[in-house]
Amino acid sequence: MKQLPIRIRLTLWYAGIFTLALVAFGSSVWVLVRERLNDEVQDQLELRVAGVQRFMAAQSSGATLEDMRRALEEEYETEDHAVWLQVLDQDGNWMFRARGMADTFPSPSLPRELSPKGRISTGRDGRFHVLMLQKAVSVQDRLYTIEAGASTNGIHHTLEQLRNVFLFLVPCFVLIAAVGSYYFSRRALRSVDEITAMARSIHERNLNQRLPPLQTNDELQRLSDTLNEMLSRIEAAFTRTRQFTADASHELRTPLSLIRTEAELALRKTRTEEEYRNALGHVLAESERTTELIESLLTLARTDSGAEIIQLVPLQTNTFLRHCTEEWAQVMGEARLRLEVALPSEETWVSADERLLRRLMVVLLDNARKYTPESGYVRVFAELTDREVTVGVQDNGCGIQAEHLPRIFDRFYRVDKARSRGEGGAGLGLSLAKWIAGQHKTEIHVESTPGAGSTFSFRLARVANNTANSASPSLDIENSRVIG
Repeated sequence: MKQLPIRIRLTLWYAGIFTLALVAFGSSVWVLVRERLNDEVQDQLELRVAGVQRFMAAQSSGATLEDMRRALEEEYETEDHAVWLQVLDQDGNWMFRARGMADTFPSPSLPRELSPKGRISTGRDGRFHVLMLQKAVSVQDRLYTIEAGASTNGIHHTLEQLRNVFLFLVPCFVLIAAVGSYYFSRRALRSVDEITAMARSIHERNLNQRLPPLQTNDELQRLSDTLNEMLSRIEAAFTRTRQFTADASHELRTPLSLIRTEAELALRKTRTEEEYRNALGHVLAESERTTELIESLLTLARTDSGAEIIQLVPLQTNTFLRHCTEEWAQVMGEARLRLEVALPSEETWVSADERLLRRLMVVLLDNARKYTPESGYVRVFAELTDREVTVGVQDNGCGIQAEHLPRIFDRFYRVDKARSRGEGGAGLGLSLAKWIAGQHKTEIHVESTPGAGSTFSFRLARVANNTANSASPSLDIENSRVIG
């Protein structure tokens, strides 16, 4: 059944449930009608037994049993075989018995064998279905069993007609319900067919198309809206991929062209050893920048695919920042910049991936170095609150214009393209730094004033010092400086 179309399965389920409901309803009605008709016949028999009891009471004054027997015969004897009446006294003597009952029905029970409510039984008398009622009555302190019967042919005929009506109507109703169910399910699922056809027509060249909006406020509308949202995400992902590929190709083409040009110039004529060394130095520098670019591209590709593994471990903030600044002291000195470090006296712990967090700090320190003029300063700081540590890098460089701030974290975006190319930047560092911050459940905040400098900072949640015995000792370097 699972291989059948949904509309067929819905039709079969609806028809099956509807059939069960009709059968249950018809059976209940049939039973109720039968019980009601039988109760009416029993009421009639009760009245007849009471009538015979009154007649016997009226005839019993001063009469013998023989007189009573003759009175009953005169009153109830008839040639009609459709009259069923028997009267038996407490000693088992017959007082009256209708014609033909001896051959068809057994003798009734003695009065002392019957309960006060009497006894109901059924039987057949030729073509008649008969319902019999036996009841013990008292007449002049003497007990008698009166058994009266009535034909139930009318009941059987009524029940048979009712059954035939149900046997005719139930298939008709089921057929109508099945046709209606198929029609409405097909109409309801028409939107699914339209959605399927439209979805099949969408491919990588027309991802801007969307499924037709539905205003049905039901599951199909939610399905259509969800698929449109998914298409929007897929389109955005394809757009980013195409843009990433185009930008990466452009960024790689430039250094490769420089390397080729430098090599062609060097080979165009015979040169001195010093000229060859200079040419090879330029080629090496461009190769190093190209290698750095390729590594950044690979890292971003791994982050997009989810292949970059994040390992969060307890990390001492002061020790970590001190190591970072020590590694950059010589670089800042060569750039004639003053590197300052301002850390709290209290050693704090955070949960972080040391490798990625170091990569983030490298990006921020490298940007500060590139955009800070000689004799300027770069300041690394950490500030504590009850639950967080704010880590930042501040410089007094050229700053960033306000119109550039919303896009500085976009891939391949460069505020000063000429300067960035000269320094080897490709506009990928801050994009990677943003991703690293996101993996640490934080974000990078930027404050910048053109001509006065910029501050990049992020917050990390503090954790308990439960691994201090396996970490580096804490340092008290508040307001200290590392001068390059």
